[in-house]
Amino acid sequence: MHFSLPLLLLPAIAFCAPVAEILPTAQDVIQSVVNIHSAVLELDQNVQAFQGGSFETAFVEGKEVLAGVAKIHEVNREGFRRATLALPPFSIKDTTDLINTVVATGRLLSRSLLHRQNANTRCE
Repeated sequence: MHFSLPLLLLPAIAFCAPVAEILPTAQDVIQSVVNIHSAVLELDQNVQAFQGGSFETAFVEGKEVLAGVAKIHEVNREGFRRATLALPPFSIKDTTDLINTVVATGRLLSRSLLHRQNANTRCE
């Protein structure tokens, strides 16, 4: 078994790098919130476009929906890692930006998913 030279040097490079360059910043956490928001909107579009199908072919016909669920899981895990490992403490500006991003994406998400509520009330 042999390893490539860059792979063998990775621990040494990581050890020599300043901690602030390795750990996520507030901007990384904010980007994760935006990434989760985008993945949810993308999944919603795929769900709306999905027309269903027979049980036997549902996985193939719904592969975009399944891929969207997997993408949300991936960006959610990335966001959790970034938030957990972020270099504390955040500045007041970074904290305010993070809160504003969460609130803004929550509002946009609730408006964009309103079609679900309207569709449910029409069926009743």
